[in-house]
Amino acid sequence: MEKFVEECGESEQVLKDWHSGFASAVELEFLEESAELEYEREYLLNSQPLRIDLLVIKKNTEADIQNCIGRIFKKYNVVEYKSLGDGLNIDVFLKVLAYAFLYKVDGKMVDERKVDEITVSLIREGKPNALFKKLKDLGFTITRKFVGVYWISGPVLLSV
Repeated sequence: MEKFVEECGESEQVLKDWHSGFASAVELEFLEESAELEYEREYLLNSQPLRIDLLVIKKNTEADIQNCIGRIFKKYNVVEYKSLGDGLNIDVFLKVLAYAFLYKVDGKMVDERKVDEITVSLIREGKPNALFKKLKDLGFTITRKFVGVYWISGPVLLSV
């Protein structure tokens, strides 16, 4: 790389900026459909720092936690609290899942935090009936485990 930079007079910054070239190539690929598409390069996902409300790390994964929420805990547990005035809808649900995935990939090594070692808990007063209906419509299964505690399992929602 350094030899190429010396011989060609290119700056390393230009060589590292492959996103611009890739985005331009994608736009060229869809040139015939350009009236139907809009592109936003380097789209910022959040205006504020991303923060998990509470991260509970279970030091001994074999330990039995007796609390009805703690019983489902694995090693890493992302907990989101919503007060009475806060909504708990499909966007909040997916945002918290995104936080869990971002936490998973933020280790020092690849796969340091195993995906099957992570749980997500959404806590609020009152059952989120509208969210549960939306999740059922999307193919999720909702199982009541304890009074006021539900497990949600279901499909990957995006086409991959």
